[in-house]
Amino acid sequence: MSIDRRHFLKTTGLATLGYGLSTALPFSTIRAAEIFTTQTRARADTILVAVNLIGGNDGLDTIIPCTGKEYDLYKKLRPILKKDKDRLQPFKIPSVSYAFNPAMAKLHKLYTRTNKPLAIIAGVGVPKNSASKFDHAAAMYDFASSDPLHQDHLEKPTGFLGRVLDRLPAGRVPIGVDFGGGSLMLQGTDFNRRPLSISSIDNFQMYFGNDDEKMAYRDIMSYKRKSGSAEEINRLVRKDALASSSYIRKATKKYPTQQGLYPKPEDNWLAAQLNDVAKMIWARLGIRAFSAGLGGFDTHSLQDQDGYHDKLLNQFSEAVYAFYTDIRRMGLGKKVVTMVYSEFGRRPEENSDRGTDHGYGGVMFVLGDSVKGGFYGRYPSLQANKLILDGNLPAPVDYRRVYATLIANHFDVDPKPIVNFTANQGIDFM
Repeated sequence: MSIDRRHFLKTTGLATLGYGLSTALPFSTIRAAEIFTTQTRARADTILVAVNLIGGNDGLDTIIPCTGKEYDLYKKLRPILKKDKDRLQPFKIPSVSYAFNPAMAKLHKLYTRTNKPLAIIAGVGVPKNSASKFDHAAAMYDFASSDPLHQDHLEKPTGFLGRVLDRLPAGRVPIGVDFGGGSLMLQGTDFNRRPLSISSIDNFQMYFGNDDEKMAYRDIMSYKRKSGSAEEINRLVRKDALASSSYIRKATKKYPTQQGLYPKPEDNWLAAQLNDVAKMIWARLGIRAFSAGLGGFDTHSLQDQDGYHDKLLNQFSEAVYAFYTDIRRMGLGKKVVTMVYSEFGRRPEENSDRGTDHGYGGVMFVLGDSVKGGFYGRYPSLQANKLILDGNLPAPVDYRRVYATLIANHFDVDPKPIVNFTANQGIDFM
């Protein structure tokens, strides 16, 4: 049976493509694969995975002061939400002790190893003159773009990792892939070289009712539109959708699954994302940066109900630990680094709804065998005269210093033109 164009468009639901059409890259615009290999020169094949804790993670419930006056101040600020000292998982830095949230046992385990691969960067945030403080959308833009003064936000915005990827060879597939952490971070200055956005490898395909619909789709997509038009760009993306999805699914098909390594997808969506990231890394597709995300961190109320925030932190901890273990199993522990961030922290004082409101200073994590694990930055004091911006934790560490460190030491790229910080202004975790 033949299918005409009108019938096809009515019956096939082109929106059921399992990925973001506007972000895929037509094969005709990319070069041959830059194959990932552990034998090539140092930092020529390194990969960064950015994990976004979406909503503004409560840093004070993530890394907790657990001794002396600071713990007493913490209890006073959080009479309901506080964690009892006997539940905490402490670690020591000179003169002061801190603790992981008790739900983060796996990350605590990594941090307390002799050769710890986990860096904690405390007191991280945007500069004081940024307009994005306490605003989700603006802060997400800041962390993705590294443009806290919004000098470029009215132009075509780009991401800090995208500008790094601009300096690296293109591959068989886009070298930046977003699984839900946000594609802006991966967008470079060449808007014909876009990151790929997909929900999962399994869903990265097109669905047709039968072979006739599939053939009709191919025929429709063979009709060229005006060069450079939105229609033509859309056609090129859609034209290559089947080939692109087939290539990635075929390349990752024989990934050696280890039963029980990752939490079940229905219990931990971040773990499912990172498992797919691991599959793509294992397949040697030449991808150099990934973005993943876990939502739910906007805890204005009932933050402690049924251990809500603890469960989120447990999902984060379990997922990242499984991914790190998987990467080491591949022998790529020094090649892959995971960076964890959130758009801002939360206020140190709990509110009347048993939650915490938008704050300023937060905490970041960097994980990998090339990382010099430890405690970096400066944990903000909870003393009233040390708080700023009407009772908020300060952010003495500009987040761009973390980026500068990763750009210089992990990618071997000059960070100055990308984040306006030099390598010497970075942090010594690499």
